[in-house]
Amino acid sequence: MNYESSPLTIVIILVVQIMPVEGIQSYDIRPRKSIITFDSILELDYDQQAVQNAVFEPGGPPVFIPLYVYYKIFVPNFLLRPPFMMLKIIYLFGKIYYPSQKIYFSPINVPDWASVAIIPNPSYINISNIFTKTTAILAIALHSDAPAEPCVLRLKAKAPALGRIGENQAELDVIFQPATMLIINVNPSQTDIITPPDQTTNISFHITNLGNIFTLVSTNVSEIPGWFISANPPYTWIEIGDTEQIILQIRPPHDFVGNQSIEVSFTPSHFFETGAPVPFILHAHYP
Repeated sequence: MNYESSPLTIVIILVVQIMPVEGIQSYDIRPRKSIITFDSILELDYDQQAVQNAVFEPGGPPVFIPLYVYYKIFVPNFLLRPPFMMLKIIYLFGKIYYPSQKIYFSPINVPDWASVAIIPNPSYINISNIFTKTTAILAIALHSDAPAEPCVLRLKAKAPALGRIGENQAELDVIFQPATMLIINVNPSQTDIITPPDQTTNISFHITNLGNIFTLVSTNVSEIPGWFISANPPYTWIEIGDTEQIILQIRPPHDFVGNQSIEVSFTPSHFFETGAPVPFILHAHYP
């Protein structure tokens, strides 16, 4: 029989389906368990351009990424439009009003150097047999120790069962990378140096990698006519949190007397990225 052309048949079916076993005196209008259920589909996406344009700064402000939620139910058209909408709504959803679907979010694999929130949680989305859409916001804040490595953040969304509409879930991988932080601390053994003529004086510099990536530190020394000044080694790679040493060898000419300023700087880099140099002025003198 064609339900679309038989309103009376629809009414009979709906009343029978929603009527509790004890009789019509009960106020519980939730649909009883039935072999008649309907599927749904839930999909997630995110604004990849927003991720590409964002700066995920360790210890910096949070980054906000739009999340897109799509939801659809597989229900015949005649159950979603007049006549007898009250009975149809009770039959489908167990409610006396047309509800919205709740979408619950949960991050699955948040690294210990990040804080993640989804706003609002839960979100609400309209219910229809065509795709509807809502937007939530993914907030990512990085701790100061976040490494400059790609991260795959997995999100899970759940649309719970609603009346005769079945539960559904979806997962989404959001890929981002913390910004490269090229930061070093340089500690010289001394900056005021007695440099006897034609004798080599060694000054040690202890360099600590305070950044978030394996870092190359290069030495740059000013050229002074008649002086021999050399860094050994001229550059060094330093792991995150480690300290390495560079020795600056200084030998003035044989007739040196008086004072001389020596400029030296240490520059952190990682392939094509370069951080701010750390400069020093050494004061050489004799006697």
